[in-house]
Amino acid sequence: DDARSWLGVPVRVFGHVEAVLVVEADGSGAFDTDDQRLLEGIASQTSVALQNAQHYELAMVDGLTGLYVRRYFDSRLDEEMERATRFQTKFSVAMIDIDNFKQLNDSLGHGAGDAALREVARVIREEMRGIDTAARYGGEEFALVLPRTSLTDAYAQGERIRQRLVELRIAVEGHSEPLQITASFGIAAYPESGAVDSEELLRRADRALYRAKRTGKNRVELYWSEDERDRSAAVKGV
Repeated sequence: DDARSWLGVPVRVFGHVEAVLVVEADGSGAFDTDDQRLLEGIASQTSVALQNAQHYELAMVDGLTGLYVRRYFDSRLDEEMERATRFQTKFSVAMIDIDNFKQLNDSLGHGAGDAALREVARVIREEMRGIDTAARYGGEEFALVLPRTSLTDAYAQGERIRQRLVELRIAVEGHSEPLQITASFGIAAYPESGAVDSEELLRRADRALYRAKRTGKNRVELYWSEDERDRSAAVKGV
């Protein structure tokens, strides 16, 4: 490094130094107090931007599961629908609901319910690709946006998650026996489902989820287009 002058100022985020903003010059004595004030001003603006980004992230992420919240998911779903419509690509939406969650909370307490939610979220994250989006959609329900994913590929991904949940053994404080859970899945795809917008696509995934609940739980159900609505693509769980 041939630099003979160096000027650095800290970038603080919520009072903690997260980075150092540095400028260098070849000549000696290249920087004065005006340069320092200018760099400090840039560092201050950078700090504000980083703090705003963290506030946004905190507002968009569910504190218990670490997944996105419903508001972010809805926005992301709208974006994907717009992209798929414009470029004529495929994508899928999956709705996931933990089976018998109310009974779990009532019998073992909310601590057990929270443990179940965290573990389901962990499994979902581990089975996601980098382009997928997962959210805690409400209560014990989760939702996924799966870009460039056909109905059959989304089914395979849902089955992987479902099977891993069947195999889970969740330790619950105060209980000697590990908790076992299952979940039901509803999946709808664009354009296979015939949905014309993101809201309708989500409703069709939810309709498939309702069918999974009604026909035995612990299973993956696919939504077929209206002219094939009597066809079922369910696979009964273990």
